[in-house]
Amino acid sequence: IAVLAGFTRIEDPYANFKHPFSGSTPHPNALATALIKVNWAFYGWQNGYNVLSEIRSPRGPARTARLAGLLALGFVTALFLLVNVAYVAAVPVDEIKASGELVASLFFQRVYGDGFASKLLPLMVALSCIGNIVSLASSHDSSPSHLSFRLPS
Repeated sequence: IAVLAGFTRIEDPYANFKHPFSGSTPHPNALATALIKVNWAFYGWQNGYNVLSEIRSPRGPARTARLAGLLALGFVTALFLLVNVAYVAAVPVDEIKASGELVASLFFQRVYGDGFASKLLPLMVALSCIGNIVSLASSHDSSPSHLSFRLPS
């Protein structure tokens, strides 16, 4: 929103939206590759259901988890779309095509310059990885029945 409103160093944030699909390919292989990459962006949502027995609610854990899952998925989907709009608004199309998967780095350089703020991206990626590790560790089933195949009797 800040990029589109003009609160950043981007001179014309609407330039890439004038012809949004020019130069794109109609090949199904490219669409399939894009869908797989988006799927990996949402990877990890199943970890929340591993701790379903931890939910204490008078309405029942399934109803609470269903509502929380729908709200979280809607929130993350909206953030995902807004981030992609910000990328397209801040980074020229030619740089996006040539960058591969480094669009976030280009975004930070365009919006924040080469100062301290552009160095925060690796820290944010590291914190995201730590969050995933904590999520996996806390949702892992460590009951004795689960460990019995690993431990000698």
